[in-house]
Amino acid sequence: MPINTVDAGQGLAWFTEGWKLFVKSPGMWIVSTIVFFAIAVVLSLIPLLGQLILGLIVVALIAGFLNGAKTVDEGGEMTVGALFSGLSDSTKRGRLLILGVLLLVAEIIFAVVVGASMMSGPMSAGMGGAMGGEMPAIQFGMGMFVGLLLGLVLLAVLLMAFMYATPLVMFTDVDPIAAIKSSFDASLKNFLPLLIFGIIYVILAVVAAIPFGLGFLVLFPVTACAWYCSYKTIFQ
Repeated sequence: MPINTVDAGQGLAWFTEGWKLFVKSPGMWIVSTIVFFAIAVVLSLIPLLGQLILGLIVVALIAGFLNGAKTVDEGGEMTVGALFSGLSDSTKRGRLLILGVLLLVAEIIFAVVVGASMMSGPMSAGMGGAMGGEMPAIQFGMGMFVGLLLGLVLLAVLLMAFMYATPLVMFTDVDPIAAIKSSFDASLKNFLPLLIFGIIYVILAVVAAIPFGLGFLVLFPVTACAWYCSYKTIFQ
């Protein structure tokens, strides 16, 4: 699948284009976001089973947001029903759920590896102190630093692998594994604009969190639209 390499300035341009898609149907975007958050909260309150279901369907729900952005970009109207388009489309549902399983497994592995790495520092420091070691504090600090560094690297790999896997499965006929590979390749080739995209998102997220988190009702759909715009630029 052809992958375009874009300049760093696209990281900002995608948010600008995403905002333009958002303002075409701001009410529907906000309502859809509320519905999404409501589903997430309700399922999260159900011990184990609800959290597992949420982990499985979240990719399909996000695919619905991206599909809504595509619809608006092509001159259509955003509707709350677009949120469920990934689950209602029988040709896409299975692959999106499989992608959800893969993401869930990847997140579990990430948590276990980073957690074990972070604990290695305190354990080494404790053993060093018990055996009369002279530098338990240094061991503790180094272990935590290595764990944090490993966590950042693995998080970057995880984000790159799944950044475009969802839209690729939703909008093309590729299988989840091929989508993950293409996503990683595309993210690697466009690392700088995606880095700028991520930095801008973090800054906007800090601002959105100030009014009791209400800003995310706007930032979430704008980011989804910007995400779609980045996919369109890189893969089309």
